[in-house]
Amino acid sequence: MRKPAAVLVALLALATLGPAAPAHAATDPIQPGDYVGSSIGGCTLNFVFVGGGRTYFGTAAHCVKRVGETVRTLANEPFGRVAMIGNPNVTAQDYAFIEVLPAYLYRVSARVLGNGTAPKGVTLASQTRAVDQVRFSGYGVGFDLLKVTREQRVGAIVSDNASEYALIGLDTWGDSGGPIVHTRTKGAYAVVSRLCIGACTSEGPTVQGMLAKATARGLHLTLRTA
Repeated sequence: MRKPAAVLVALLALATLGPAAPAHAATDPIQPGDYVGSSIGGCTLNFVFVGGGRTYFGTAAHCVKRVGETVRTLANEPFGRVAMIGNPNVTAQDYAFIEVLPAYLYRVSARVLGNGTAPKGVTLASQTRAVDQVRFSGYGVGFDLLKVTREQRVGAIVSDNASEYALIGLDTWGDSGGPIVHTRTKGAYAVVSRLCIGACTSEGPTVQGMLAKATARGLHLTLRTA
């Protein structure tokens, strides 16, 4: 993922993927904002989706390598397998879906860490405007060290459409794939994706867009609300 915020440059120099974070208990809920590990490295889970009697988490396409790959929790539990990957080289297609394995379904919670009443639904482009506040929850390098910085970061929309967004906010490597909540609607807005440093903005796919693209590919999903 890409990012403006010059104040983060020192943090970004520490690593590119994979935070050092406190261990979770094996009975903890698995929910949006949690760490996810793959053969690529460490990223963040976004929202919970359901379809065809199965349950899925979203993340970014660049966070996983192949369909069928096993992904793990911070406690190294193999909780899911990659079911669909978009295109990591195209901003609006930087999404992936992970099917939760049956043994872990009872631990899935749709609530975004640090945002207990979210998501209320999918936030649509018709509901947003420039400078709307958004909220992040994830395992970004440096931010992963404290609960408050993992779960209580904010940003502001620069522009968006049904497929992708541009914003300024406190997200960084390791947050990739994580949930972006639209503060006013408490909705599932977007996925942390691309980072840049300097006079530019973070960019990535909206939830509205990635669901439409998954449907076009034959995976019909709906958001599970909190």
